[in-house]
Amino acid sequence: MEIELPDSYDWRENYPQCVQPIMDIGAEYNCSASYAFATLGVVEDRICMANNKTVKLSSQELINCDPNQFGCEGGYTNKILEWGRKKGFITEECMEYTGKSEECEVDHMENNMCRIENQIYKVNDYCISFQAESIKREIFKNGPVIGQIQPYTDLLAYKEGSYHKT
Repeated sequence: MEIELPDSYDWRENYPQCVQPIMDIGAEYNCSASYAFATLGVVEDRICMANNKTVKLSSQELINCDPNQFGCEGGYTNKILEWGRKKGFITEECMEYTGKSEECEVDHMENNMCRIENQIYKVNDYCISFQAESIKREIFKNGPVIGQIQPYTDLLAYKEGSYHKT
């Protein structure tokens, strides 16, 4: 069954109780972890849509403990979603953001109190889409999505429209 999309749609208007402030990563930090913040932001929004409660997930656990990422040097959204599918996410209260990559404790996964008490949020499934109509449909039906691009130097001159490498 095809979903008819409206001419205009703003998820924030339909779920104002789920809109959270943008995370202030602090000017004093030199941590390029937007891959973690953006991905977890979408997961947080979808948790709120399902449960009507806001939650703040721990980006620090991913920065420190995910061996498939580069800590404060960058990472990949699909690998964060895979972490969420396999291990689940803990909340910010369980591991607060410090703004730097730190070595993950060897026994973190076994000794973190939230993990011991099974206070985690798991990703059931996710998909990767490239078509604009499919992305619009996903936003309308299921909420915010993650967009990731490889920025090239020509992005500095970008002004409007759909970006593509020139």
